[in-house]
Amino acid sequence: MTDSFDPNQEKRVKRARKEEELEKLDELSDLRAVLKLEAGRNVIRRILKAAGYRQSSFALNNSQMCFNEGQRNLGQWLEASVIKADIESYFQIIRDEEKQESRKSNDE
Repeated sequence: MTDSFDPNQEKRVKRARKEEELEKLDELSDLRAVLKLEAGRNVIRRILKAAGYRQSSFALNNSQMCFNEGQRNLGQWLEASVIKADIESYFQIIRDEEKQESRKSNDE
C-alpha cells in the first residue's frame, strides 16, 4: 500500500477546522439568544431537571441505568454549553430553580 501525497490535504483540513469553529460560535450565539429570554431560561431549567444531570443514574435494572446515564450525559452537555455561552444566565437558572423549590416546600 502506498501513501500518496496530496498537497491540498492541509488546506482542506484547515478549512474544515475553521468551518467547525464557526459552527460552534453560531451554536453559542443561538444559545445566548435563548438565554436572554426568561422563557428560554425556564425551558433550559426544565430540560436540565428532567435530565437528572445532578443525580445518580444508578438503577437495579441495567437497561434503566443506561437510559438514565444517557439522559444525565445530555443534561451535563447542556449545562456545559450554557456555562460556556453565558455564565450569568446559568447562575440565574440556578437561582430560579432554588426559588421554585422554596415555593414548593412552603406550599407543603
